[in-house]
Amino acid sequence: MDKKRGKFIVLEGLPGCGKSTQAKLLSEKLPNAVLNVEPTKTLFGAVIRAYIERREISKELLEQCHRYKSSENDFWPFVFHIINQLKLKMRIDEMEGQILFVADRVYDLETNILPALAAGKIVIQDRYFFSTFAFGYSGGLEMARLWKIHQKAFATSPEIGNFWKPDLTVIFDLDPAVSMERQKASGKVLDIFEEPKRLERISEGYLQLSKRTDLSTKISVIYADQPPEKVFSQLEQLIKCQTAV
Repeated sequence: MDKKRGKFIVLEGLPGCGKSTQAKLLSEKLPNAVLNVEPTKTLFGAVIRAYIERREISKELLEQCHRYKSSENDFWPFVFHIINQLKLKMRIDEMEGQILFVADRVYDLETNILPALAAGKIVIQDRYFFSTFAFGYSGGLEMARLWKIHQKAFATSPEIGNFWKPDLTVIFDLDPAVSMERQKASGKVLDIFEEPKRLERISEGYLQLSKRTDLSTKISVIYADQPPEKVFSQLEQLIKCQTAV
């Protein structure tokens, strides 16, 4: 990837924080920007969406995942072991669920994120690995272990190399109680993460991540319980500073 590499902007936060709305507004406002969302809507992302929403996962989709990649590294064989468990309609544990998110992230980087950055695009990413850390933490997983899994997964892809790090990660800070209220008011079917105790732990996880200096070139926090236009104004200012670099 040369010096014309685009900027990689990641938006994170609790369900209902307005992150997706802000990502859409930002992608429409910025020239040369593309909006990208995780989980993806194909392969591993489609499996994840069905799993967390407690829907049936088709065997055809699981077979497509199994054909995606082979590697001597012990990451992908483990992923395919999880896929086989789902084929047999077996339950998977917290770590196995998060490993599927990591597999989807490798797919996303290779297929969507890195090609766009190489073309000089500004990638507006709606969720990335902070979500795996915070949501996994809410289920009792150690962030250090989740990071080691990411490192192992990224090492299987020569395309990823050292290009995984965002230029800016913005965390939208929202009270877990407000997050729960917004989810209920939306009328959506709540997924396996959207319950009060887990939301509180996810919020704690994001607070810890906001203090890390090794996972993103820059990390900023915006208070999300304010008018959307005010949130966007603050977000836009952060992006202007970043894209001017």
